[in-house]
Amino acid sequence: MIEFELAGGARLRSLRASDAPAMFALIASERAHFDRWLRWSTRLNSPADTAAFLAEFEAQEARNEGYHLGIFEGEALAGGVICWPIHPRRRSAEIGYWLGTQYLGRGLVTRASALVVDHLLGAMNVHTVEIVCAVGNRSSRAVPERLGFRLEGVRESPWRDGSVVDQVVYTRHVTDRTPPRAQGPLLTDGEFRALLDRLRDGWTRRDYAAVAAEFAEDVRYGDPTRYAFHGRAALRAFFEDDEGREQHVAWHNVVFDPAQQLGAVEYTYQGTHRYHGTVLVRLAGGLVTHWREYQHVDDREWEDFVRETRFP
Repeated sequence: MIEFELAGGARLRSLRASDAPAMFALIASERAHFDRWLRWSTRLNSPADTAAFLAEFEAQEARNEGYHLGIFEGEALAGGVICWPIHPRRRSAEIGYWLGTQYLGRGLVTRASALVVDHLLGAMNVHTVEIVCAVGNRSSRAVPERLGFRLEGVRESPWRDGSVVDQVVYTRHVTDRTPPRAQGPLLTDGEFRALLDRLRDGWTRRDYAAVAAEFAEDVRYGDPTRYAFHGRAALRAFFEDDEGREQHVAWHNVVFDPAQQLGAVEYTYQGTHRYHGTVLVRLAGGLVTHWREYQHVDDREWEDFVRETRFP
């Protein structure tokens, strides 16, 4: 039996078949909520189904291969944290979590998951813990981001109905240092490209307030040979000095490392002049913190510029 005390009076303990009625009642009472995100909840159509499901984890726990812990507030079952079977050779494990809607917003899942991760990386001698979330489930994604997990990327995964869905993969290694505080949202490759598109559209509309809002308050922005700006206010003033000209940006080639939150982008800018260039971007908390661009004034179209300046 695994048990932990959570701050605020909640507790975490192994679920057993005797917990099946309470667990089934919670799942059944919020079927749409759970079935939207969980890959296993549709299997539970009765207390008997739930008891059999929990019995699988009880057997795994006896072999030190995995477990299913319930999150309790007093005597009420609020949700749970699952450690799926541990890979014996790679010493890796995947965890998941679930919570009734009336218990959301209290930090229960984050605190419970932190204890489970520490238990796996310590007592269970696991080297890597993985958390997989649906791309659109921002509440679920916030948990690994608060706990210092790395965003490895997006992968296609089979879903219950045989379809394929995009899921975000986060990992934490036993040698990783946990950040002292939450760093905010981590962006996937697709979300980084969407940020670039918002910047492009904002510049086209000359909506410089919207553009500046994509940058951190203390952003550092510049071209090392020409100009440097520190802070969102200074950056917005730089954007607004557009000589009354239309602004157009085209992104050409985009490379993004989700784990490091670093991007490199080739682009063409048409405004006060036409530039072709490359920008290196660093993100934190879903905002741009560093923007270092290298530009070349050139009236050629991008395709001609690339063809005529290509390395031999």
